[in-house]
Amino acid sequence: MNKPGLASGAAFAHSKPGRPESEWHALEDHLFDVGKLAAEFARRFGAERIAYAAGAWHDLGKYAHDFQAYLRADHEASNEGTGARVDHSSAGAILAHDKGGASASVVAFAIAGHHSGLSDGVDLFHRRIPVKRARLEAALAAGIPSDLLTIDAGPLPDWVKTKTQAEMLGRIVFSALIDADRLDTERFFDPRGSAGRTGAFPTLLTLRDKLAAHIGDLMNDAPRSPVNTARAEVVRDCEASATRHPGFFTLTAPTGTGKTLAAMLFALEHAVAHDLKRVIVAIPYTSIIEQTTAIYRSVFGPDAVIEHHSAIDAIADTDENRRAAENWDAPIIVTTNVQLLESLFTNKTSRVRKLHSVVGSVVVLDEAQTLPPGLLEPIVDGLRDLVAHYGVTIVVATATQPAAAWYKLKTSQPSLPVREIVQNPTELFTALARVNVLIPRDLSKRTPLADIVTRVREARQALVITHRRADARDLARALPKAFHLSASMCPAHRSAVLNTIRKTLKDGAPCTAVTTQVVEAGVDIDFPFVMRALGPLDSLAQAAGRCNREGKLVDDFGKPMLGRFEVFVPDTAPPKGLRLATDVGRTVLELRDHRLALADASVFNEYF
Repeated sequence: MNKPGLASGAAFAHSKPGRPESEWHALEDHLFDVGKLAAEFARRFGAERIAYAAGAWHDLGKYAHDFQAYLRADHEASNEGTGARVDHSSAGAILAHDKGGASASVVAFAIAGHHSGLSDGVDLFHRRIPVKRARLEAALAAGIPSDLLTIDAGPLPDWVKTKTQAEMLGRIVFSALIDADRLDTERFFDPRGSAGRTGAFPTLLTLRDKLAAHIGDLMNDAPRSPVNTARAEVVRDCEASATRHPGFFTLTAPTGTGKTLAAMLFALEHAVAHDLKRVIVAIPYTSIIEQTTAIYRSVFGPDAVIEHHSAIDAIADTDENRRAAENWDAPIIVTTNVQLLESLFTNKTSRVRKLHSVVGSVVVLDEAQTLPPGLLEPIVDGLRDLVAHYGVTIVVATATQPAAAWYKLKTSQPSLPVREIVQNPTELFTALARVNVLIPRDLSKRTPLADIVTRVREARQALVITHRRADARDLARALPKAFHLSASMCPAHRSAVLNTIRKTLKDGAPCTAVTTQVVEAGVDIDFPFVMRALGPLDSLAQAAGRCNREGKLVDDFGKPMLGRFEVFVPDTAPPKGLRLATDVGRTVLELRDHRLALADASVFNEYF
C-alpha cells in the first residue's frame, strides 16, 4: 500500500492552497488519527471500539476518485464549505450499516451527520442509504486500504438496554467524532492554534487547594454573625459530603451563605476524590454569568475558567476562551442551561461537539426550577442517563427550598437517590430568617400602579419586581429617578446598571430599582424593602432573597431587624407561560391563610 500523500494518485483528506501535494493531509493518517482520538474520548463510557470505528470510517468517501479530483481542482475545497461539494460521509455510514451488529446504527448515525448534523432513522436508513450506496462503491473501487475495512466496531456496552439509552450513546459517540475530526483538522491547518489548546491548565487538585485557602482566609477575616456562622456550616458540610459516591445532590442553603464558592468547593473536592475531569457550572440567566465568572476568576486566575454563553463580549473574549468553549476542554466551565441542554438535545454539530466533555464531570445546576416545565420529562431522563452511565455527578445549588423539593420530586429513584449536602437546611433557613413576608388578604384585588408608586416613594431604598417587561417600563417612567433593569437590555447595559445599584446601596444613598425577574436568581443585590408581583411560589422565594440578603439591617437603635417583602397583585395578567404556576401559588397561599413560610419545605412540596 502506498503511503497517502507521497505517491502519485494518493488519497488526501485536505489540501493546502498553493502548496505541493507532499504537504497535503494524507487521508489514511487523518482517519486513523481521528479514530484514535475519538476512542480516547469514549474510554470513560466503554465505547472505545465504537468511537474508533466511527473515526476511522467517517471520511471513507474521500477515497473516491471524484472527491480527490474535487480537491485537486479546487484547493479551497479543503474547507468543505466552498465549491460544488462531493458527498463523502455517506460511504462510511453505509459501510457501518452493512457490517451490521448491535453498534452498527450508532456508528452509522455519527458518520452520516458529522457535517450536516444528526438525522432521524427514517432519513438515514430508508432514504439516504439506498440512494447513496454508489458513494461506498466509488470509494471501494478507488481502493480503500484493507486495514480500514477490517475494523470491528464491537458490541454495545452491557448497560445499553433501551432505545433511549442507545440514542444517548449515539449522541455522545457523535460528539466524540465531531471533536476528534475538528481537532485533527485544526492540527493540520493551524498547528500553532492547535498547540495552544494544550495550554497548561492548572489541575483540579491545584484549584481545590486555591479555593480552600481562599475560603479559609475569608472565614478567618469575617466577624462573628449569624450569616458568617451559616457560611462556615455550609463549607463544612460541602467538605464532608464530597467523598460520597457520585450521583445526584442538592445544596440547599439560604441566600448570602456563600453557595457560589461552597458549591465549587464541593465540586472540586468531589472531582479530586473520584478522578473526575472538570466542573461545569450551568446558570439559568446570562445576567449572572459574568458575576459568577468574575468570582471564580478572582480565586483561580483568568485562564482557569472558561466562560461560554451567547452574550459573551466578543471584543473582550480571548482566543483561548473561544477555543476551549468549542469543546469544553478546561477544568472549569461556566455556561448557561441552554448551552448544556442544547448539547443533550439538538442535532447541530457545533452544539453537540462538547457533549463528550460532560462525561466524567461534576455539573452544578443553578436554580433548576427555572427549567421549562413542558420539557422536564426529557431533561430529567437525560440527566439520569448521564449519572447512571457516564460518570456524571449533578448538583443543584439553590437558595430556596422549592428548588430542592422540585429536584427531588422529579429525579429521585431508588437506584439514583438525591442526597442533600447540607445537613440541616430547614434549621439553617429558620436561623437565618431575615425578612417579614406580607401577603395581601385578598389575592383577587389588583393593586393600581399609582399605589405601588406611593409605597415605593415612602421608602429610602426599594426594589420592585414585576412579571412583565412592559410593567417594569411603565413603573420606571412613573419613578424617573429609579434604576430600570430588564432582560430586553443588552448584557453590558444590565451589568453597568447593576454595578451602579450595588455602589449606591453600599454608599447608603437613596436607591429605587424597578426590574423584571432578571434579578431573582443569584444576583447579589440587597434591599431593605422589596415588592414583588404575585407569581409562582418559587419566584416569590427567589425575590425574597434580594431583601436583607446580608442580614445587616438594623433599626434606629442598632438592633437587628427584618427586611420587608411585600407581594402585590398587579393590574396585568401573568405571562402565558406563568399563568398556571401563578394560579397554583395563589391557591396554596389562600389555603395557608395568606402566609408564606420560606423555611417550611412542606409549603413547596404542596405547591409542586
